Amino acid sequence: QPLRRTWLSILQCFLGLLACCYGFGLAGSDGSENLYRSTQKHEGLDPRWPSLALLGPGDLPFQGRSALNQKGLLTAWNDAKGFGFITPEDGGERIFAHISSYAGRGRPASNRKVTYSITKDAQGRPRAGRFQYAGAAKVGASIAPGVWLAAAVVLVFVTILAGLFQQGYLPVSILAAYGGVSLALFVMYWIDKRSAQRGGQRTSENTLHLFELCCGWPGALMAQQVFRHKTRKGSYQFVFWLAVLANLGALGWLLVAPEAMSLRQQLGFDLSKSLQLLIW
Repeated sequence: QPLRRTWLSILQCFLGLLACCYGFGLAGSDGSENLYRSTQKHEGLDPRWPSLALLGPGDLPFQGRSALNQKGLLTAWNDAKGFGFITPEDGGERIFAHISSYAGRGRPASNRKVTYSITKDAQGRPRAGRFQYAGAAKVGASIAPGVWLAAAVVLVFVTILAGLFQQGYLPVSILAAYGGVSLALFVMYWIDKRSAQRGGQRTSENTLHLFELCCGWPGALMAQQVFRHKTRKGSYQFVFWLAVLANLGALGWLLVAPEAMSLRQQLGFDLSKSLQLLIW
């Protein structure tokens, strides 16, 4: 029974973390800053449609407040040029859709059901003011693929820690350290991401790396993928994974090294149990 309750607790925590990631992902998926940047990259894509630079302030898709109350199918999408067409569910003329109007993660793909709002361009022609996937596809698109991989890595690591704790090889203080520091670092990444978008004061990379080294790397790994933050900077990723390896090495040393006996005693380890006998 105690073992069953332990695994149920782990599963509940994991599902709760995924729910938080989904919520954070939706909160940052359609920010005006990102959409505005997209409009600067795709001008004059089709001779039948005006350049976005020629549209008035009220014509920019992300400034519309209309609800996504239209349903249709994204029947054509040119990803190289960043535009396509939506066929309304109830029939009628196809609606032009631009990448800057997409309210989701990643890139749109054709033959997907979408919900959208309708606005007009400077010439009075209908276009999608905003569009996103509908139904199950919306949930999948709101969470980047890297999130699932990061979640799998964290789940495996947490499962190993829980197993060691259940067998008496690991005290609750170690679990609390990983959980508490990871949660704090997850929030720090979110704050730093918001600051980067708004041009505010940033958290230094050395501070983030220090928290990663001190048991916070699981939270950092999740935050990097959820917020798409620090994932493309090679130098940062190199130091991050060095911090991960250093932390795991320190944990291994703490668990098995004879020299760590006094430290294990201070941290509340059960000294009657040792992994040395299992390893050596």
